[in-house]
Amino acid sequence: MMHFPLNLDVLRLILTWLANVDLLKVTYVSRALQDEAYNELLTRHIRLNGKTRLLSFIHFVLHDNIHRLSFVRALTLRNIDALLQPEEGALVLTLKACSNLRSLHLQLSDSLLESHPRVAEAIASLKTLTELSLWLQRDDGLRQSTAWNIILRIPSRLVQLRPPLIPSARTTTDLRDLATTHPHLEDLMLNVHSFSAPGVVFETLRSLSLIVEDALPNLQDLECTFPNVREFVLSHYMLLDVGDALPPGLAGDVPKPAGWKSLDYLFATPASIRVLGLVCPVKHLNLGFYEVTLHREIANIVGFLRPLKLTLNVFCAAPSWGWDLPRAEPSITLHNPSTTWVKHLYLQSGYDTMTVPSTADFLATLTPLVSSSRIELLHVGIGPFFMSDNPEEVVHPTVPMSDDTPEKIKHVDVEEIARGLAQACPSVRTVAISVVMTEHFIWTVQRAVGRVEMVKLPSYEGRVRLDSEAARLRTASNSESESGRFRM
Repeated sequence: MMHFPLNLDVLRLILTWLANVDLLKVTYVSRALQDEAYNELLTRHIRLNGKTRLLSFIHFVLHDNIHRLSFVRALTLRNIDALLQPEEGALVLTLKACSNLRSLHLQLSDSLLESHPRVAEAIASLKTLTELSLWLQRDDGLRQSTAWNIILRIPSRLVQLRPPLIPSARTTTDLRDLATTHPHLEDLMLNVHSFSAPGVVFETLRSLSLIVEDALPNLQDLECTFPNVREFVLSHYMLLDVGDALPPGLAGDVPKPAGWKSLDYLFATPASIRVLGLVCPVKHLNLGFYEVTLHREIANIVGFLRPLKLTLNVFCAAPSWGWDLPRAEPSITLHNPSTTWVKHLYLQSGYDTMTVPSTADFLATLTPLVSSSRIELLHVGIGPFFMSDNPEEVVHPTVPMSDDTPEKIKHVDVEEIARGLAQACPSVRTVAISVVMTEHFIWTVQRAVGRVEMVKLPSYEGRVRLDSEAARLRTASNSESESGRFRM
């Protein structure tokens, strides 16, 4: 029998395209391929949910080859209960062996900070970390103090940070310490009771997520503290109730320009945008949950922010629910002045898992929002609840989902939905539908007199088409921006 040398470059390229479960099969089938498959698995984001999975992973790497941990780049530990002393020691050894770890997410695992100082010490000594997330289940003095001690002691150059809630009395002090210790931050999530300018500037920050418990901050305080922000996410608990009326005096006229000159991405509720006084042009606007009582205000917000892309969460229910369907008029995609429109619309359509809507229900819900638009690219995400505005997380959820989720939704005819929406909107050129735990379905729309032809694209070709259309619209938007569309 002739033996041919194994081309490792080709093998590694093939392995990168395999799903995790298929990679595991490779390790069982071939001893010759085992090492390469293991190494490829470790380079992917490792998510360990629960103490049992954590200990199983630790047992595997410590008894196989601890040096493999140098391949680990991203690690999430979630819902980890208190550890026994030997288990704590094994976790510390594992963390120290992750010599090339770039991203660490600690979620709902308070006991690791509260009861295991050696674990906190190991995290604080990671030298290659660039992304850190510390999401606590309960915000109290000891946990917050330990978390901030880790953040301020990490010797590496953090560019992305998700710290826990900052107590009111420490907001200014902690932000000043953070600006001094990690001056190269590019992506920051802040959870505060209130915010005022701390007297420092985060020059390199490009993405800011702000969770405010009490009063909204002054927009000028935000702009002078984070002057170069391009992406802004605002969550304000006092203004998140669906259907809340705007505070008196805020409806109607466009606010006076203040704050940043423009944004690439904005996520906020219409009421928060009004209260904040944010009026700069936005390329991608996510207004969160659509509710029919907010329809006119959504149209007003879109009018003066003039986004290229608009994202909305739209709940779809069976008729027995008595849920009000969206309105068609006034159009939520028309800019002010009315010479330009939203070109790219993403509708994340959620539903209740107990009564999954029919194809007709989805069409009845989505058609009004599409029929009054002049969009060119339409993307619909179908899942049991609202996830992120990234369609990839609809098809491949990062949160636990029931195994029967795809089975419950399989009766929905996505091609009929795509055709119906394309017929309702004469300007649309591409329709994409992402179905939870299934795949992306993508069609080009070809029109002739009196008929609409939908051409379904193969998976890879469809994704290329989707990406190229989005890029084309962004390029056109940039040209319009230079010619004056985004000037105030």
